[in-house]
Amino acid sequence: MQNKLLKLGRSKNNDIVFSQGDVSGSHATITYLGDNQFQIEDLNSTNGTYVNGYRINKAVISSDDKLTLSANIDVNVPALFGITVKPKEIIKKANEKDFTEEFAALEPMYLDYKKKRAKITSGHNKKLAIIRGAITFSPMLILMLFDIPKEVKMQLMGIMILGSTAAAVFTSNMSPQEKLEELDISFRVRYVCPNEKCQQQLNGQAWALLHATGFCPRCGAIYNKAKL
Repeated sequence: MQNKLLKLGRSKNNDIVFSQGDVSGSHATITYLGDNQFQIEDLNSTNGTYVNGYRINKAVISSDDKLTLSANIDVNVPALFGITVKPKEIIKKANEKDFTEEFAALEPMYLDYKKKRAKITSGHNKKLAIIRGAITFSPMLILMLFDIPKEVKMQLMGIMILGSTAAAVFTSNMSPQEKLEELDISFRVRYVCPNEKCQQQLNGQAWALLHATGFCPRCGAIYNKAKL
């Protein structure tokens, strides 16, 4: 693999050029992240970039996901990077509604998503605590370490009282929302019914709950062996 990032679009200065008129001049980029993971980013294209039929701005996908530019231009993502993916073995099912094994493969994806979401939130809260603590308690540290005049001490006490308010104002615009939204989108467009004829989004519902329910509400695919 020579390139880690590829630019896709109709313009000739892209790495991968598409002649179709509904592809924008600079349509999207694909970054190979390693371990069968690719980041797709739409470049404000007119007709959109889709993963498993859902329009995205940015998402992380694998070779199991379907990438489409505009309405119907399918892109073989691994092939763009010279990666050969072994075709899936077609197994004849005794029950054509049996997707229990395919659904079981979604559990690690769900658990990884929950872990990453918790990490983003926890990291943000720790960062806020450090910043607010530094702003609020710096005057106290000065009082403890240095012998300073009483008048200055009173001023520092006042600053310390106002510090908590200042810290809250200073950090009010710091939010993990953008990172969380990107993570949510990447997850939702891949966390879909494993029946390729359906691929209904599972709306982020807990894997265990869907497993207990046992069926896809749209196509009736069976998720739980107890329902067979």
